[in-house]
Amino acid sequence: MELIKLKRMKNIIVLFLILSSFAIKAQDFENDMTAIISQMDSASSISMSIDVKLYGKKGGSKVYSSVSTVDYSQKGTISVLGDMETYISSTHEVIIDHEDKRILVQKSKKDNTDFSDVNLKEFKKLLKSENKGEVEQKAVYTLVSDNDGIKTYSCTGVKNIEESRFVLDTKKNKLLKVTYQYSEEGQYKGQYCELNYTKFEYGTDFSKGYFDSKKYFTIADGQYVISEKLNNYKLFVE
Repeated sequence: MELIKLKRMKNIIVLFLILSSFAIKAQDFENDMTAIISQMDSASSISMSIDVKLYGKKGGSKVYSSVSTVDYSQKGTISVLGDMETYISSTHEVIIDHEDKRILVQKSKKDNTDFSDVNLKEFKKLLKSENKGEVEQKAVYTLVSDNDGIKTYSCTGVKNIEESRFVLDTKKNKLLKVTYQYSEEGQYKGQYCELNYTKFEYGTDFSKGYFDSKKYFTIADGQYVISEKLNNYKLFVE
């Protein structure tokens, strides 16, 4: 049950950080997002900070609030949302629940097709893909405004989402804001999710050892050993 909880918490991270779960149809929007993806592909490192807010309804009371960070380089990726932290390298994936003091260590999956907020390759693959499920409802994209390259797009026609909005800086190839107005008929009953990208930085110079797995664990005699800073956490291994 404890392992299941950790995995469910990872899914919650994915839910709040997901940027697009449907295919890109509008040509202008496709071109702008392709430019962002291209720069992400060529960047040696990326650092993002996202202000996450969830409301009972648009203009209603806030039911969830947190700040998430995602740091990526060729050495690994570290993502934090609230008390949950995820680390991914070429060999291992670590999920940490700091509130309940639990840590799950597993070998990285070579063929991981699930979207993950901390797996930028999968994120970019998702944005490039043409989904065959919900998007067959013919999502409609509309350019709402263009203020000197700061473009706002509206998307409607997606199952369980009344409207999504994407704010892009097309001169710097960055995401600025994404919002979701969920439908009353869907699972989230009219909730409104707002993601503000307060930092979207390319070419970040991370400190030496920032992505070192030894921050989380080492392997001795074939056994995983938790790092000193996490030695009071309960370890799970898969």
